[in-house]
Amino acid sequence: MILVKTSLKRAVGLVQEKVLSQLIDERPAVSIKEANERLAEKVGVFNDRPREIDPNLTGRT
Repeated sequence: MILVKTSLKRAVGLVQEKVLSQLIDERPAVSIKEANERLAEKVGVFNDRPREIDPNLTGRT
């Protein structure tokens, strides 16, 4: 159970790093609503990309 929790935390950290690094290069958001919309868009793009293990799978599947 501890190994799964540790692996999950690491995976969340990696995704967070990838998504947030894309937002850093863009102009600052003018509101929390705009920041959340842009963040949701980046997460959506990340989730829709094919997985390396099986290109037929995405993060959503």
